[in-house]
Amino acid sequence: NLLQRQDLKGIYVIPSAQSSF
Repeated sequence: NLLQRQDLKGIYVIPSAQSSF
């Protein structure tokens, strides 16, 4: 998903806000 992707930790974060986990 372009707006949301699953982080390695399993947390869905916005690519443009990867700094916020």
